[in-house]
Amino acid sequence: MTDNPLLQPFAVAPYHQLGLQHLIPAIEQIIDDNRQAVQRIIASQAGRPTWDDLVMAIDALDARLDKAFAVMVALQTLGEAWIAAVDQCDDLVRDYRLETRQNATLLALYEDLANGPQGQNLSRLQKASLTAARKAFRLAGCHLNSAERAHLLDLEHQIKTLEHTYSSTLRKAREEAMLIEDASLLAGVPGPDLALMASRAEAHAQQGWRVTLEPLSCLPILRHASNRELREAVYRAFHGAAPENTAVLGELTLLRNEKARLLGFARFAELSLQSKAFESPEQVSAFLQGLIDQGRGHFLEEHLPVQASARNAGIEALQPWDIEFYTHHGQAQDTGLSEDQFKAHFALPAVLDAMRELALNVFGVQILPSQQPVWHPQVQAFEVWKDHALLGHFYMDLLAREGKPDFGWSNGHARHVSADGVFQCAAAWMYFALVAVDGAPVLLCRQDLAVLYHEFGHCLHHFLVEHGDYRLANLEALGIDRTEFDGEFVERWTWSVDYLMGIARHVETAAPLPREALAAYLDKKRHQQSNLLAWQLAQAHFDLQLHLTHDAEHDVQPLVEKTFNAVLPYALADFERPASAFDHLVNGYAAGFYCYLWSRIYAVDAFGRFEAEGVLNAQTGEDFCATMLAPGRLGNLHDHFNAFRGRPMSTQPFLTWSGLAAT
Repeated sequence: MTDNPLLQPFAVAPYHQLGLQHLIPAIEQIIDDNRQAVQRIIASQAGRPTWDDLVMAIDALDARLDKAFAVMVALQTLGEAWIAAVDQCDDLVRDYRLETRQNATLLALYEDLANGPQGQNLSRLQKASLTAARKAFRLAGCHLNSAERAHLLDLEHQIKTLEHTYSSTLRKAREEAMLIEDASLLAGVPGPDLALMASRAEAHAQQGWRVTLEPLSCLPILRHASNRELREAVYRAFHGAAPENTAVLGELTLLRNEKARLLGFARFAELSLQSKAFESPEQVSAFLQGLIDQGRGHFLEEHLPVQASARNAGIEALQPWDIEFYTHHGQAQDTGLSEDQFKAHFALPAVLDAMRELALNVFGVQILPSQQPVWHPQVQAFEVWKDHALLGHFYMDLLAREGKPDFGWSNGHARHVSADGVFQCAAAWMYFALVAVDGAPVLLCRQDLAVLYHEFGHCLHHFLVEHGDYRLANLEALGIDRTEFDGEFVERWTWSVDYLMGIARHVETAAPLPREALAAYLDKKRHQQSNLLAWQLAQAHFDLQLHLTHDAEHDVQPLVEKTFNAVLPYALADFERPASAFDHLVNGYAAGFYCYLWSRIYAVDAFGRFEAEGVLNAQTGEDFCATMLAPGRLGNLHDHFNAFRGRPMSTQPFLTWSGLAAT
């Protein structure tokens, strides 16, 4: 019996026993065990496949592998060696999944079950699961001949290699840093950000303030530093990072298109849509073009005050490194509430308590602190309960530390019922990089709140799927348009005056915020979102066109300039290379970045019911869980939304809220 903790049955992730040496051997052993088990299943099911002994048996193999890998993902926060090991495990898992889904004998058994007498008597849930499984075989190329399958496998390896090249190049570029030794250059930068920069310098045996090219490291300078030369230096370094990635992305797109054609699709964009609600690239293009047409004038209008503020400061020619600064320090209306005053009312411990209360009051879920093992002392562990039943385990790793990514993200593992009727708990992991300095309270800006609630929404869904089918409870395969809805929806509470009034308490005095000042502050923040919305729309426009039109005859950069300049209210500078740092395009969002916008439109409209009935209305929350979360992958977002709202989705609430249409 091996002593590898990932090869033992475990209900709670055994982080206290895990070492770097355990990861790759565990995945290799599980895959080897699975291969042997698949052959036994095929032999036993030949001529008489059954639901329990075929479908649930294969799902059990997948669940064991997925669970072990999900536990490992958190360990990427511990440094380069762990990142490399997890990446290698990811490669092994992806290869095994492709190998299994290309098994024509296994597919034949699924087809026999679906088309045979037993298949006709399966439940709606079981039939949907079978349909999803058969589709996965087709999208893996199971229908191809042996030479074509070998070519597809080679393409997958080339694609993975380029994706890793892109990611590692960008990661190394963002680790590059500039050391600022003159404190006067940092005038205007908030104290906690300065303290983090100083601690980074100290960790590298340097005196001064160390600024990496991570987004959350650069943003405080671009947004707050009054020294224009420093802003320019940081902006140029950040937006010119990893220039070689533009060529890598171009080559990667060609390989993706070749893969799509091998599977019977004209372009990769069509293949990508097989897991999404839109049925054709033309529909996505029309959706984006509609937003561009409605947004262009709004973006230009919102840009005018920024230009005016810069002119009032003596800057005649507004430059890219001025935009963020004058958006936040220009002529925007005085709300009576400063950034620091807002943050003082949202200390991290109180916000986490509020999130847990939201889960309890609206979704009926108790999130209770737990003493289960964690992978780092900063991590908080919880158990998730509903109706006196343990649903699963939840982890929050929210504080910044050296070598940890500085953005918010999450992952999870599905709850399900095994073939022998035993309930298997879900698990979810949530990450961020909030700055904690010298024991001072961690205070959150509104964007920090948005990130926390967004990732919290992703995590909640893992626990609230109510059926027991593993394939349809596995939200990792739900499609990013649907999964992003969960995050975008829960994020809406951070824009609600009613909700924030209920949780805002001054960190020292416990005094609430003035309601009118908070409403004006949020309105100001909504206007300041204009440039971010324009940038996201430009990214989505570029992403789609890249996977529809790019060919070997052309460089990617001209397409970048064409698509971004069609959306933004200002032209890209000649040194800007947004395709070089668009990491969503190598982590699952290729030809699908539009899903952030698409799901946001659904989320704004769905949240309208809470705004009408009460942002903490338990009955509304129960209806939302039953219609939107409990089905998992059973059904589609359109039908779930109709059931919750009693009508189809309307774009008008989003257009009005974002300023793209008149109130």
